[in-house]
Amino acid sequence: MFRRSLLFLVPACISLVGSTSAAAHIAKRTLAEQIVQPIPARNLYQLTDQLKLRPPRLIPHVIRTKSPNYHVGHQDTFQILSEDNNKYFSTRATIKFETKHLYIYVQDGLGIKQADIQRAAMRFENRTYPTDRRYFGSEWTPGVDGDPHITCLVADLKSSSAIGYFSAEDEYPRLVNPYSNQREMVYLNSVYTTPGDQIFDLTLSHEFQHMIHWHMHPHDNGWLNEGMSMLAEKLNGFQPQAELDAFLGLPQTQLNGWAEDGPTALSHYGAAYLFLSYLFNHYGAGVVRDMLSTPQYTDFELVNTILRKHHVPVSANTVFARWVVANYLRDAHAAGGIYDYANLPRRIDVPSGHTVPFTDAESLQPYTAQYVVMDKLDATKPFTLSFSAPSTVRLVGENQPAPFWWSNRGDMSDTTLQRSLDLRKVHHATLHFNDWYDIEKDYDYGYVEASRDGGKTWKTLKTQDTTSKNPYGANYGNGFTGPSNGWHAETADLSAYAGHKAIIRFQYITDDIFNGQGWLLSGISVPEIGFHDSFSGWRQKGFVPIFSNSLPASWHVRLIEYGSAGTQVHSLQLEQSSSGAANTTGTLRLPVSLGLQKVVAVVFYTAPKTTVHLSWRLSATDG
Repeated sequence: MFRRSLLFLVPACISLVGSTSAAAHIAKRTLAEQIVQPIPARNLYQLTDQLKLRPPRLIPHVIRTKSPNYHVGHQDTFQILSEDNNKYFSTRATIKFETKHLYIYVQDGLGIKQADIQRAAMRFENRTYPTDRRYFGSEWTPGVDGDPHITCLVADLKSSSAIGYFSAEDEYPRLVNPYSNQREMVYLNSVYTTPGDQIFDLTLSHEFQHMIHWHMHPHDNGWLNEGMSMLAEKLNGFQPQAELDAFLGLPQTQLNGWAEDGPTALSHYGAAYLFLSYLFNHYGAGVVRDMLSTPQYTDFELVNTILRKHHVPVSANTVFARWVVANYLRDAHAAGGIYDYANLPRRIDVPSGHTVPFTDAESLQPYTAQYVVMDKLDATKPFTLSFSAPSTVRLVGENQPAPFWWSNRGDMSDTTLQRSLDLRKVHHATLHFNDWYDIEKDYDYGYVEASRDGGKTWKTLKTQDTTSKNPYGANYGNGFTGPSNGWHAETADLSAYAGHKAIIRFQYITDDIFNGQGWLLSGISVPEIGFHDSFSGWRQKGFVPIFSNSLPASWHVRLIEYGSAGTQVHSLQLEQSSSGAANTTGTLRLPVSLGLQKVVAVVFYTAPKTTVHLSWRLSATDG
């Protein structure tokens, strides 16, 4: 579910860890390449068929093929998720205005001026609807309900934080999700906005992009989806100021990460919006639109794919590097304009400047940037910069011991790990495994499952840590969710499958916008048949064997130099230490001849799929 927060309105194997051998380096590079490969998208029809329906049957994707052609005065009952109470409630609402592509329903009992409802509806019809479709694509039409109209429900959503949202669950029949309203639909919270104010129109443009995005690229990562919805606001004539201010004040926000709450929640929207704005301004609207029409890729691999398609001779990481420099420099004349872009109202906030000598030691996540300002420089004195940082970063967790299987991570994904077991000669059997997990609570789930009909149907198995609670309709039986807070030893009874050939499967299913670090598995065994996992013989779709919980960290230091020759941007040359320590280091002497009055070091690192902080150190000495 996409939510829009009220905050927007407020100004067997040997571990290779630590090894410096060539084999370890190759293993790390191989892992880095593996984990950026496309992973399977979730298919709710298939999941419902395999895990919920008994017997399985074909699920129609639509509830009707002929439009009902509702008119003003028509009433319906809607299911709404109250975020304050974490439960659904029902309410009645009536169509107050209809256009060619929109119904505006108003909750019964709300007093809203008809003229305001009409103005909002016509603005959507004449401005927002064609603009969003031009730049992002089409919603599913006539959709699950056979009706080309989008439903906009104005109601008290019983949420103290949500201005509005689009829920992908409404795009499915109730056989798939019992809380579905079975239509293309957005929700606007009457407590905070009603037809007639700008926030209503802005939010409708934002949520309509989510609806389009779900149809065009349902498997996309949340940060790109949200960035495009913020861009939709701008393209429709609005300025997302609060999100911009949040990011510009907190530039160490991970671009391809996300937070549902806390101090960085708002800044993630601002970061995603500005990065998409940079792509849009420098490489054209076609780059952004084509990202939605390439659903097999997500994250920076998607950006890379589209840049290649448009014959742009730079990588996504290079674009990121230019963007973080532009966020400070904002100079349309430097390097052909690559360090400036529209929609950036001011430079990012940075700490106060240093005088030489100094040492700065900080930490940051991948795809963030930190800025070290060196001002009040004496142009008659040379100085030397020295940088050091770890050359590797953990993929997941706090020093998780390898080897283990990792579920992978992504939004709207469905990864599996399965194998056959011959239980024909035993009367009872028990599956043993160890696990660690960081899974979005009550929205994403991990399952251990078994089948004895060749994988046509599956049953989720209980362990001491699974739950059958299903507050939002996302749990298919007995699932793991939330944080495990450490490694657990799990057991699942396979006695119902004794005497048969069976298949066991581990399955990890996520929804939209946010995902945790995933699910780790080790020590998988069935002692009764002598099975002990050796990381072979599995059929894996998205799951990855991890023999070293370590990825290469690609460090970069860009130097913005203000000197006698004007403003220039250079790179501090970095290399991996030859001393045996797994460090990246670099040294640069800045001579008097440059006439420097000020230098800004922009520090960042890139690595896929991880959110782990790494420490770095930058020092400046005289001479």
